[in-house]
Amino acid sequence: MQLFIIVLLLALISPFSSAQEKQSTDKNASGASMTGSVLQADTSKPVANAQVIVTGPISETESVESDEEGIHRFGATTDEKGNFSFENLKPGAYRVSASRAGMIQKRTGEVGAMTVVLQSGHPQQITVLMLSSGVISGRVLNEHGEPMQNERVTALRYTYLVGGRRLRSALRAETNDKGEYRLFGLKPGFYLVLVGGTASGDDGGMEMAHGSASSNATVRVYAPTYYPNETSPQNAVPIVVKPGDEAQANFSRARVTTHKISGKVFGLAPEGEGNEAEERARYVMVLHAGSMYPAGGGIRKDSSFEIPAVPSGKYTLMAMDSDRKNDERHGFREVVVDASDVTGITIDLDSTSGQVSGFIRTDGESKLDLSKLYLILLPAGSDMNAESGEEVLQSWDGVPGIGYGEVKRDGSFKAELPAMSTVIYAMVGAKSTGLEDWYTSKVLLNGKDVLVSGFKAADAQRGRIDIVISAKGGTVEGTALNSENKPFVDAQIIAVPADPKLRVRFDLMQKATADSQGRFKLRGVRPGEYLVMALEDAEEQPFADEPFLKQNSDKIQKIKVEASTQQVKLQTITMEK
Repeated sequence: MQLFIIVLLLALISPFSSAQEKQSTDKNASGASMTGSVLQADTSKPVANAQVIVTGPISETESVESDEEGIHRFGATTDEKGNFSFENLKPGAYRVSASRAGMIQKRTGEVGAMTVVLQSGHPQQITVLMLSSGVISGRVLNEHGEPMQNERVTALRYTYLVGGRRLRSALRAETNDKGEYRLFGLKPGFYLVLVGGTASGDDGGMEMAHGSASSNATVRVYAPTYYPNETSPQNAVPIVVKPGDEAQANFSRARVTTHKISGKVFGLAPEGEGNEAEERARYVMVLHAGSMYPAGGGIRKDSSFEIPAVPSGKYTLMAMDSDRKNDERHGFREVVVDASDVTGITIDLDSTSGQVSGFIRTDGESKLDLSKLYLILLPAGSDMNAESGEEVLQSWDGVPGIGYGEVKRDGSFKAELPAMSTVIYAMVGAKSTGLEDWYTSKVLLNGKDVLVSGFKAADAQRGRIDIVISAKGGTVEGTALNSENKPFVDAQIIAVPADPKLRVRFDLMQKATADSQGRFKLRGVRPGEYLVMALEDAEEQPFADEPFLKQNSDKIQKIKVEASTQQVKLQTITMEK
């Protein structure tokens, strides 16, 4: 992937000039126009009274947040034939989204809308497809068959990002006085349903009681439960939501016996005085099943900790001691809670964490303002559903990071990096547009190229990292087609390294969205062999998994990218296959 797709995957559009604006009637307007229809995707019937919103003109680079002035929103309502029109728009790229009660837009891409490029004097005609949304409903009862009121119920679904698979919250609701819940407006697909968990967060964190630390009484709690009656998403049974259908997921919850986890933390920083002591944050978190929002408790002055009401299971304890500025220490310990309290646990904080430093430079004589770049450090095997506590220190839209550094104009950087045993990868991102043709060519640690192999934190802290970026990447452009060899609007184009070993670096993967003519362009592709494909919905299709690649090999092209432009035509892999 080109250098700039690593940006924090923020929403493309920042503040609008207003929530809704009328279209310009200025006689000096350029005259770009757009007409279209909103249709039901499965029947091709028109959708009347749909709200169509057009936003722009905007940057065509999806991965960069736009702060440009002059971005406007225009609205229209479809007539009985599903038609709408916009006139006197400025030339440029626009986002088009449609909404209607009981329906959801199909193939909206990463930013929730389709992209249309308007040119003066060339009217654009588009079709927006919508599907009837689905519903998941049911009841939550306790072990006595009584309704459980105000229980949080969450529909989650797996999505596939360049940084890996992630279990995301799609919709939440609470049960009423009859224990009933209803999750409506869901996109058709597969969902996991969770009862309980934390009040915020994506992955269903443990919901543990925080009782008195001195109490010896047995505590029984309702643990978070995935449908039908599982404690982890790996064993949950997916609920299939079809367009316009209502699926059922009923729960019968039972209290489970819990136990305490207690012990001591070693390696805490010396206590300060006054405000300095109050500013330190010291706690132990209990991580389970990849949750980013765990339970836990504070560390006492005698370095001890005690966490009550933990259900049986395998956990990672993460201890942290931080002054919320520069000094941050972490320690990890695996524990298994079985039939009794877990006592005498010791957690050693690693005080050897520190800075990594180095330089970013361009190859050849190319001139570049390097202060537009930043460095992100990622652990190997980053997965939002992994159980390792080392991977939850930061997370940016499916790409968990453990270190970040600004780059100065001379290319120098410094980044805080906690000492950890896992392999780490250094990747470069950009804060603005203009460098789409650049890619990371080499990552040198003490002169050795570790771009693919990665490096250990201790080695990086003792040495120096030099990163070479290049503008000699390749370009892949072409057209995404449907089964009738017509343009597939908003197809999502993915290029992944042909060598599975290289897929550990998500910056080598390219992603783009086809326009209203099915055209696309991938820029700044690192030279090498790639598998290029067009997908109907990349978030729903596991594009980096070998079984998926093998199943759809007839529609995936293997190409060798060099410092030139290649043309390809791709048959889009649809969700039905």
